[in-house]
Amino acid sequence: MVALLIYTEKTMSKLYLANCTPQPHVFNYRAPNEEGKLVGQLRIKTINAGQQEIVADEKVEVLNQIIKHNEQYGGIVRMEDVDRVRGFKGLIYAIDREIPADYISGKFIENGEALNSRNEVMRKTETASLANSLVQRGLPISNIETSVQVIDENGKAGNKQTVQVSIPA
Repeated sequence: MVALLIYTEKTMSKLYLANCTPQPHVFNYRAPNEEGKLVGQLRIKTINAGQQEIVADEKVEVLNQIIKHNEQYGGIVRMEDVDRVRGFKGLIYAIDREIPADYISGKFIENGEALNSRNEVMRKTETASLANSLVQRGLPISNIETSVQVIDENGKAGNKQTVQVSIPA
């Protein structure tokens, strides 16, 4: 009788997920069933702000399914594609390699800047909408100003941000 040694290639891969947001992120996915559909047990992994975790250790095909499922909700970007994506990039992933800490911290800072820009646009839009609503009601206004001041969890007030909109006569 001859004994055969069978060489098996690595069949499992790790999904690294970095949280580039200022709050913890709870990443959910379902384990695949025998047919490969993500309908099995719900798996939950919390990733702290500015940190990364191995969220799954599965076959590459399964990791691709998990990624594809989560991409439809936005905010998850492959590390190699991050610089081609504009705006907010909350979660960055890589397969079988850690995401460098300095890379995560750089994207963390960029995300803060992107969110601040988006918030500024939203405040201007909301102020203009309020002004339009007041004019439609016949109120005699020529300009409107709104202010926002962020207060942190310790009660410390941040910079006051003011938006002014002039109403054409």
